[in-house]
Amino acid sequence: MDRTRTRGRALRAIGAALLVAGTVTLTAPVVVGAGTGEATGTGSAGQTLVVTPAHDLDPSGETVTVTGSGFDAAAGFDIATEGMYLALCVDNGPGLQPTPCVGGIDMTGATSSARWISNNPYEGVGGVVPVAADGSFSTTLSLAVADEFTDCRALTGGKQCKVFTRMDHRAGGDRTQDVSVEVTFADASTTTSTTTTTEGSETTGSTTSTTEATTTTASTTTSTTTTTSTTTTGGTGEATTTTEGTAPDPSGRRTGTGPGGQTLTASPVDNLDPAGTIVEVQGRGFDAAAGFDIATGGLYVSVCVDNGVGQQPTPCVGGVDMTGASSSARWVTNNPYEGVSGVVPVAADGSFTTTLNVVSSDEFVDCLAPAGGKRCVIVSRADHRAGGDRSQDVFIPICFAGEVECAVDPVDPNQPADDAFTGFPLDPAPAPGVGNTTLARTGLADRSLVPVGLVLVGLGAAVTSIAARRRQLVG
Repeated sequence: MDRTRTRGRALRAIGAALLVAGTVTLTAPVVVGAGTGEATGTGSAGQTLVVTPAHDLDPSGETVTVTGSGFDAAAGFDIATEGMYLALCVDNGPGLQPTPCVGGIDMTGATSSARWISNNPYEGVGGVVPVAADGSFSTTLSLAVADEFTDCRALTGGKQCKVFTRMDHRAGGDRTQDVSVEVTFADASTTTSTTTTTEGSETTGSTTSTTEATTTTASTTTSTTTTTSTTTTGGTGEATTTTEGTAPDPSGRRTGTGPGGQTLTASPVDNLDPAGTIVEVQGRGFDAAAGFDIATGGLYVSVCVDNGVGQQPTPCVGGVDMTGASSSARWVTNNPYEGVSGVVPVAADGSFTTTLNVVSSDEFVDCLAPAGGKRCVIVSRADHRAGGDRSQDVFIPICFAGEVECAVDPVDPNQPADDAFTGFPLDPAPAPGVGNTTLARTGLADRSLVPVGLVLVGLGAAVTSIAARRRQLVG
């Protein structure tokens, strides 16, 4: 009893001290309320996408309902055989693939951050959203403002994250089904409670609660700059003269090195037949030291457009065929979906070997005439489950018969190595959303420099010949 009285007197003393102080301010986090409103996007062929709710979404994750309509033959979509991805992705501008997507592309829908919408999925893959005969579908997504690789609140260049439909991996270069809907996230806010008291009163004054809640338009990926080096072997280093109408045989071998020391080697890489050349690709060092989980991670290996440092290489010629049936791309993983065949396994030491049928173009990509001065490369990249992860991007430059670069064979292995290769140079004014334009990304000589190089080679040969003749005369 005495102890109770003592505790009570102590509490009253503390209360009195606070009353004398006059004002007590308490700050606590506010629980973000449910999202509000609805937003609609319209595609180029009249398709529509409706998201509910669409505004003031909880940044940590909120479930929204997405309804699509008009995805049919009139819009260029084959309901029976084709598929789309639905996810929250970075809008890189007109004509460019919306990527990366928050949470990656989970075909099974297990994470609910993305959906695969298709009537033609791989056998054994569950969670796929079907398309009705009239081209409509309805599903839900769990939208969060950020993941490990992408933060929609910190995008650069005025970009935004939007809910997108886009063609799936089988037609990644097709932009006809790109439909976007703008959504917004509520910022974290605080509540400030101020209590004013007068000395001698037990409960006087007033309590005010102020909540500041602003809305952030999901607007860049925090990308990791990838440095890739290339060493070239297998040639004489001398200029090669090609007779018009006669294409030289594919030749040469190149190795690209990624940011974690992993390597990708391809052969042949020069004078490739635009109609198709079988190229062997070997990977080494794709392990924990390089940031790759051999047990659960996955890679795509294919021929893709190099969009610059820190940008996902895309689109890829032939799309990304996970089964490997078309042989234009390979899914390299020990963790495929059940029922998907043709997957390339990764050995315990992080190595793999496979082949690609490298062609110069498809319906959506032409490596002989890429837009914006870009180039096609053989590349490894993290698969759809971590599309924003640039740590596994390893590039190998290639050229097709008839391209200027093929006028010179790969350098002699005894010669000094080329400068580090991280991709081809881009035009001074790249398309919106495209990254670095620095010439430091040169792996092969720039097209405009090749004629100059040939002239210098000729001059060097002439000088060498004159010097040799003078030695003979002196001797």
